[in-house]
Amino acid sequence: VDRALFPAPSATYTADCFPGELIWIPKRRSGPEGDGLDDRIPCLLLRSPAAQYFVLALHSNGDDLGRFRSFCSRLRLSLAVHVLAVEYPGYGICPGGQATPASTTANANAAYRFLRDDLCWPESEIIVFGRSIGCGPALSIAAENNVHGVIIVSPFLSVRSLL
Repeated sequence: VDRALFPAPSATYTADCFPGELIWIPKRRSGPEGDGLDDRIPCLLLRSPAAQYFVLALHSNGDDLGRFRSFCSRLRLSLAVHVLAVEYPGYGICPGGQATPASTTANANAAYRFLRDDLCWPESEIIVFGRSIGCGPALSIAAENNVHGVIIVSPFLSVRSLL
């Protein structure tokens, strides 16, 4: 089922792509911090001058950060927001093996904590955006935190409807 839901496409970017935009965030906060790639998640960080809001962007199951970047750039420019787009395990250059609902949500939660705790961005000024399979983690974050809002595009009604 996980392979059907998360058919990771071939990577469309490398670690050298998107200088100044591709960052690596810590996967977890508790316990000893590792320094290997398995302990970090690749993300795109797109800044907008004087933005009031930060959009945490979660892509569809057919995308990776390389494919999702142009959409995130348009989102940043048209809405004058900062954007942090997170990668899923097994997608692009993200380590972690086959993506699952739990591992995808874990990466999304790590990105949310990075915004809130490391960048000190107020929860009330974070908007969570999910497209397709990214809607699940987006709704999970929105349900568990005091975010400004949530945007879901092409959500699914059930796993059965996706297969």
